[in-house]
Amino acid sequence: MHLLCLSRLFCQACRLSLGGLMPLIVADLRLSTTSAGSLLSAFPCGYLLTQVVGGMAADRYGAKLIMNLVLMSTALSMLLIGSLQSFTAIRTAVFLMGFFQGPLFPTNGVLQARWVPRSERASATALMELGNPLGALVAMFFTPILAQSLGWRAAVFLLGIATFLFAMVWQALAANCPSECRYIKTMELSEMRSFGLISASKLTETSKGHSVQVAGRNSLRVFAFPAVWSVLLANIMFNFNRYFSYNWVPLYFTDGLGVSISQTAHCMLWPNIADMIFALAAGKVADKLANTGRLSTLNIRRMFSAIGFLGTGTGLYLAGQTHDKTLVTALISLASGMQACHTAGFKSSYADISKQYAGMIYGTGNMLASMSSAAVPLTGAAILDAHGGSHTTAAWEAVFRAVLGVSAMGAAFYSVLVDTSNVDVHVHCQQGCSDEHPASQISRNLMLQTVRSPSLHCRRTGGLLTSPVPSRRLWHRRCLGLVSVSLVTRLLGFV
Repeated sequence: MHLLCLSRLFCQACRLSLGGLMPLIVADLRLSTTSAGSLLSAFPCGYLLTQVVGGMAADRYGAKLIMNLVLMSTALSMLLIGSLQSFTAIRTAVFLMGFFQGPLFPTNGVLQARWVPRSERASATALMELGNPLGALVAMFFTPILAQSLGWRAAVFLLGIATFLFAMVWQALAANCPSECRYIKTMELSEMRSFGLISASKLTETSKGHSVQVAGRNSLRVFAFPAVWSVLLANIMFNFNRYFSYNWVPLYFTDGLGVSISQTAHCMLWPNIADMIFALAAGKVADKLANTGRLSTLNIRRMFSAIGFLGTGTGLYLAGQTHDKTLVTALISLASGMQACHTAGFKSSYADISKQYAGMIYGTGNMLASMSSAAVPLTGAAILDAHGGSHTTAAWEAVFRAVLGVSAMGAAFYSVLVDTSNVDVHVHCQQGCSDEHPASQISRNLMLQTVRSPSLHCRRTGGLLTSPVPSRRLWHRRCLGLVSVSLVTRLLGFV
């Protein structure tokens, strides 16, 4: 997990450094505001294209190889950005960096699913997610200071070189699964075997050619399960709230509260600190609850994501009702901390529900979430313009009310649809439970030894299901949740 945390740190630092260095880049290249925005938009344009493909490649060819390609390509792109002179060439290099960095999050998800047992998954997710704010800290604070002394091109070069050196460390130390690791101890291997991690890894080792063929033929069937859609929808709602804080909260400080830009930068430091502290604490608490048996894994995921959604929405909503800078900073920091509780909620569910298709599910979720974050600026601007602009109190109250509505929907949808049962074996059973190749029989038997779901069965064979058939009680709970979503949104005035 430490290697995954560092991989996110370096990739996030390279990605976000362009924003921190933009004033110097604009002055050096004499860019207009439109050109600067075009340069920043080049990364997400490339980033969206390789989310799902990158996740499927990690499932098929191994996450270690794909991550090494991500790191090497990011380092090379940074070196190109620092050496090129024309705006078009630099924009192309930024696009390529986004294109090659797309598999980052799905690849992390694959490695987490194959390395971390369920009882330690929340803490591992928190440690992995810690790389994001640390990378932002490097990009937004340390890199600009370095650029003021050496120039922005030198700062970009140094980031590229540092990323390249870490890629070499990754290649030397990382492994696709526990059985491939050269420095893991025998006792640790035995422990992982007891958790079923070694068996899951051997699934792709038994007969790589045929098991990959089965995975490719069945991969889309994984989206027939409500548990998969629970994490996809939760990720969409999460990114909406996350990037709302990044995009609109600074403007709320300057236009809504009349705070200076320098004071706003200081105020925005505290939510990042709260994010890191709460994420680590939530992971530890969730794993302790799981190990003591006080709550089931399903209820732990549901509880922490409910805290994440409702705490974030409530904190931001209350921040929009007050006009004191200190109190607003405290409320937004609390909201950011509550949002970090998702590390023990839906973010850990990605690894719970699938090992074999983790990369594809994670890639799809991150792609949809990226689209959601891209809609945040347009949605916020439309609400502000409809209520009188960013200098009016009523406009900001409407914006924060919308965030509360999205948070309520996220909490309801996830709690209704979530399931922590692994879906891999059910996807294979939907093929007909009659694979002709012996390797497929071995693969399915290995999965049957490690994954059982008492709530699902196969009507034809009497074994595992051929189509998801939720119980009547489960359908009642889901219908009640959807009715609750409708009532909440109507009360808040969004429908």
